[in-house]
Amino acid sequence: MNFYFYELMHGWASGKQFSEIVVASPGLDEGSIVKMVNSVERICQQLKTVARVLGDAELAKRMDEASTLIKRDIIFTPSLYLE
Repeated sequence: MNFYFYELMHGWASGKQFSEIVVASPGLDEGSIVKMVNSVERICQQLKTVARVLGDAELAKRMDEASTLIKRDIIFTPSLYLE
């Protein structure tokens, strides 16, 4: 776990544009940011599944909300080569 990414993820989940996130992280390439955001979203999905299995509806709801905030914009576009 790298806490350097915390601020970037918070900005992304708060609605900042991808270009703002890139500018706020000098020395970090765009691909690393996309990979990190995708990883966090997958972790949220896994935690939601675990919470449901354990019967923690509140945690499952929070993870679903977090996933919704994260899964947006160009990062989750299936292809950048749209026809």
